[in-house]
Amino acid sequence: MTKPEFDKLIDIHSLRGAQVEACRLVLVKNKTAHQANIDTGVDKGQLSRALKKLQRPLCECCGQPVA
Repeated sequence: MTKPEFDKLIDIHSLRGAQVEACRLVLVKNKTAHQANIDTGVDKGQLSRALKKLQRPLCECCGQPVA
């Protein structure tokens, strides 16, 4: 995933805090979730939920996440 694509997803999903950097390490920098956890201190469960949230499909009409 490219940085602009990632930044767009972060805005759409309203993700904030250290989770953003941890997700960036996984999705943009291709690090493992374990390494991102060590580098940022984000809890493994929080990181897992944030990554799952970013992977939700977006509505084709409005671009918002589909529940």
